[in-house]
Amino acid sequence: MNFGETLKQIREARHLKQADVANGLLSRTSIPKIENNKQHPTYDSALELIANVGVTPSEFEYIRNGYRYPEKQLIVHKFTSIVQSSQFSEINEIYSLCIIFLNAQKDLDILHIKTILEGLNAFDNGNYPAAKEKASVVWQSLKKIDTWTKFDLFLLNNILYFFDLDIAISIAQMALQAIEANYPHLLRLKSALIENCSFLLITNNDFSQAKVWIKKRFPYTKISFNLIL
Repeated sequence: MNFGETLKQIREARHLKQADVANGLLSRTSIPKIENNKQHPTYDSALELIANVGVTPSEFEYIRNGYRYPEKQLIVHKFTSIVQSSQFSEINEIYSLCIIFLNAQKDLDILHIKTILEGLNAFDNGNYPAAKEKASVVWQSLKKIDTWTKFDLFLLNNILYFFDLDIAISIAQMALQAIEANYPHLLRLKSALIENCSFLLITNNDFSQAKVWIKKRFPYTKISFNLIL
């Protein structure tokens, strides 16, 4: 469906009038034109119209795509799910999706996912140098980027364990600075970075520095709903 068709479907499903959607943003007569694909809103206006029908942009795209995630979003969603749950049984499936996607178009996020999956597979087979090499490829790519996205920060948090301690701590510190500067609301990710650094320091018997990092995490413990600490 195009933008207008999707907007109309959601509006009618929520029993909203065209005037409700216009809501002072556009004239009421503009809404039927948009819904019939005779007028196209600007990007900013489209975001406000989406908000006016009570959904998020990602939900709008999900509906627009026939109640399916767009291909990239599906891969990202599957990848984040397996990493967060540590259930790696779907690695081969996601890896195949990455290959198919990259054969059709270039995308840095999907390339990074593919590379990390190769690293996870190498790690699972006991090939730790190869796993570290794959993580290094992703890091060398991301370190060239001036402003990291939220997904970039998520990737960085999930490759820390592949590096030597000093490099992992350095990467985590840069990621935490980026969160402070651009995404202060990402408290769970911030907590996860601190937790990972604490664990790495403990496993390397650097208990004094581990205590420092553990204390950093205290304010986020309740927020992250993780009371293991």
